[in-house]
Amino acid sequence: MIETGTRKAELARKLGQKGPQIDRLLDVEHSSKVETVELALHQLNRQIDLTVTPQRIT
Repeated sequence: MIETGTRKAELARKLGQKGPQIDRLLDVEHSSKVETVELALHQLNRQIDLTVTPQRIT
């Protein structure tokens, strides 16, 4: 949001959500749905890339 200059109110409008819902979305201790995070990132012109690799055993 900082990089794109997007305010919480603007993100809320784009997502059709209210301010408190955006506050929960931005709270790292709140368990937001992955789909909601992905949608918010999409609105910020960002995407999630996830890579699964084998664990190194030492």
